[in-house]
Amino acid sequence: MAAGSLQEYLFTFTYPSTGALYPIGGSWEYVADNAAGSQVISVTGTANSQGVLTIGTAASTVQLNLYPGATSSLGGQQCTHALWQNPGSADSAYCWFSGPLIVGVTAQP
Repeated sequence: MAAGSLQEYLFTFTYPSTGALYPIGGSWEYVADNAAGSQVISVTGTANSQGVLTIGTAASTVQLNLYPGATSSLGGQQCTHALWQNPGSADSAYCWFSGPLIVGVTAQP
């Protein structure tokens, strides 16, 4: 993604075998760590300068809105990122996805 750009992602959770909606709830957090292991992005259901997660329990959706401030200082870096359900819980924390987050230095208009 381009550093300092607005990014929006919508995840819909369904059962693979039937396509039926998977029941979601609890707390959610999207996080990213830099190469040194320091957390550089943290987005929850409470909006902050980095973004907001909107949880749609009836439609089994999680919408991630990353505001430009989340990545504006990360240009040229490769971070790791993940979407967690019930983060910090000893018995129900679940990572829905994780992997590399590449933030590019991109010409701005």
